[in-house]
This record gives sequence, C-alpha cells and structure tokens, in this order.
Amino acid sequence: MDSGKKPRNWARAIIISIAAVVVVLVAVVLIISLRLDGIVESAIEREGTELLGTKVKVDAVDLSVFSGSGTLDGLTIANPEGFRSENILEMKQLDVQVDQWSVLSSDGPVVIRHVIVDDATINVEGSLSKLNVSVLQKNLDPPDSAERDRGKRKIFLERFLLKGAEVNLAVRIMGKVREQTVRVPEIELRDLGDEEEGELPREVARQIVSSIATKVRNRAGS
Repeated sequence: MDSGKKPRNWARAIIISIAAVVVVLVAVVLIISLRLDGIVESAIEREGTELLGTKVKVDAVDLSVFSGSGTLDGLTIANPEGFRSENILEMKQLDVQVDQWSVLSSDGPVVIRHVIVDDATINVEGSLSKLNVSVLQKNLDPPDSAERDRGKRKIFLERFLLKGAEVNLAVRIMGKVREQTVRVPEIELRDLGDEEEGELPREVARQIVSSIATKVRNRAGS
C-alpha cells in the first residue's frame, strides 16, 4: 500500500512546493517591473522578507531602464524556523523583459514580455501535514489577501519558461523519511492573463501552477 501511495504523495509535495515558489517568483517579477530604477535589489530583499516571513537574499540585479530588461542572479529564500536545510529555494538566474511603457501608463496591465527561470532548486522537508513549503505558502496567502490585492497593478505575461529545476524531497511518510530528487520537466506557457485588462499576480501564478501540476502528476505516475 505504501508503494502505491508514494507517487501521489510525491506529486502532492512537489506541487505544493512549486505553487509556493511560483507565487514568490511572480511577486519578485512584479517588484522588478514596477521598480526599474536601480534600487530593486534592496526592495526584493526587504519586501520579499516581509512577504514570506523568512530571509530573502539576492546576489546581484542587472537592470536596463531603457530596454525594460533585467537579470536577477542568486536568489535564495531561507527555510522557515524549525526545518534543517539552510534554504528552501536557491535559484541561479531569473531573466525578465518588461514593456516599460506599460509600467508608465495608467491604463491597462503591466505587460511582461517574458519570465525565464533557470536552474532553481527547491528543498522540501517535513511531513505531509506540515511541509516547509506549506508554511511559506501560508505566509503568502493570509486571510486578508483579497484586501491586500485591492488596488494592485494587474499584469499580462506573454511568456513563462521554467527550465533546469529540481525538487529535493525529504518527507516523512507513514513514519519514515523518504528522500528523492525529482527533475521538474521544462515548462513553457504563453499569454497568461487578459491582454486588455490583465490579471492580479496571484491569479497569473495560479494559472502557472495549474499547468505545472498536470505535468508533475503525469511524471509522478498518478
């Protein structure tokens, strides 16, 4: 019975972890999009730490105000308290291209040409009833999230690409810690949100997670 449930348990843990991380990445992209002014690095670390309730660190941010392009290197998110690994997320590079005119305009959504996530490692640990990524997700989605979203700029994401990602699992299932590393299949999505009206970042993140979840379930054998 344990072997029969294992793929579904892995799939659940992976999907929860990716869901939390995608919401984080969309939040980071929005910070970059609205702050093409050279002070993004400190904004991501400060606002990201406040948003997640755990330390967010960035090695370097390279932005071009004129082209609307940006590259973020070495994003790490510390594990919540009570878990063994140092970081819950380590990402080599995030590449963003924004239509800077849409940022300056008061009409319509912020248009993000692409988001490319390269070489992300997610460390998932705990039990199925309390994963570290579940703690992170709870911080990201507080009871007053609808109120917090009010007045936020909506976005239209033309292209999202996730490549080279892996999930390291150390999850207690039926009294035993199961460890496994799972490579996440490359995911490419286009035209997320409404082109004219846009969508809230949280809704765009849900669209991304839904597509990724389907592929992860297929790979996990559920």
